[in-house]
Amino acid sequence: MSILSMSIYMMLSNVLLLNLLIAMFSNTFTEVQDNTEVLWKFLQYEVVFEYMKRPAIPPPLILISHIKLFVNYCRNGCRRETRSKLESILGKKKVDVKALVLWEKNKADAFIAKENSKQNVEDRVQQNSVMMEELLGNSLTDSDRLSEIEHQLVRTNEAMERIMKSLDKLSSREERDMEYIDSGSGEQ
Repeated sequence: MSILSMSIYMMLSNVLLLNLLIAMFSNTFTEVQDNTEVLWKFLQYEVVFEYMKRPAIPPPLILISHIKLFVNYCRNGCRRETRSKLESILGKKKVDVKALVLWEKNKADAFIAKENSKQNVEDRVQQNSVMMEELLGNSLTDSDRLSEIEHQLVRTNEAMERIMKSLDKLSSREERDMEYIDSGSGEQ
């Protein structure tokens, strides 16, 4: 009975640890996937911004573009207001700076909430692993665990030998019973 319960326990613990390993791989893959999407968006933004700053005229005629930029710079009076920069980037449209700041704040809050939920998942995984270690008896050292496993293997081998001897005895009894039955039926 103890061998059967031990084998069931070992099988269930192996399945549980395998599921935990798969969950950890899945979590790592998801984190890498999230980071690659953010990195791709950032690099895409850099490419678009770089091409937006370049003049549309080919290099021999680029001087005309530079003269136009210089005239616009002088006409605007070298202003350095955030609103005018935003308007120039967004194409001279009316920009509500308050709405833009509010949108940015909402996005930042959503990002922080997402990071906190990731940390909560990591904390729960850490707590579960600590509980598993406590349940499995993490206080034993590696050599103690190895000696315990060796001891269990010896006991398992002894039990298997007893089972084999019992089966041999049982088969020899059955053979004797069959011989007795055969010899008894032949005499009648």
